[in-house]
Amino acid sequence: MLRNDHRIMIEQYVGGANHYTFLRLIDISESFQGGFKHVTGSWKHTNVSYNNQMIMITHDHPRHLKFTWVGGPQGGVLNIGSLMGRGSHRADETEIFSKYITLYYVKRQANGEFQVGSVLGSGVGDLKYNVNPHFNSGDISWSAHY
Repeated sequence: MLRNDHRIMIEQYVGGANHYTFLRLIDISESFQGGFKHVTGSWKHTNVSYNNQMIMITHDHPRHLKFTWVGGPQGGVLNIGSLMGRGSHRADETEIFSKYITLYYVKRQANGEFQVGSVLGSGVGDLKYNVNPHFNSGDISWSAHY
């Protein structure tokens, strides 16, 4: 089931304070490949954050902001990043996906909602780059809100 209302909050303690921001995800397609479910979609920044301002994870054009989720009943991995044309002349290299955020233990419910696969209520993930002064590259936590 495709959804257009995912709200994922990422958070991290930075300088002794809890920093967070919400990302909005919109499903585009889902399929089954090799025994795993694949979901792709787009995402965008929001101004719902610890400082009530839009925190830009990237300045890539919104049409390039994509996500992929691959998993099964026990959960999967949600990668959030940019999908762009590759500047290569090789015929098999037409697009490249640059990951900015990777979230682990992400379950996909029957109604299409993403949920934390842990009993702790929040999941773990990685932020690839610093988003100064808001986030540092490295470990982050995440939760889903509907």
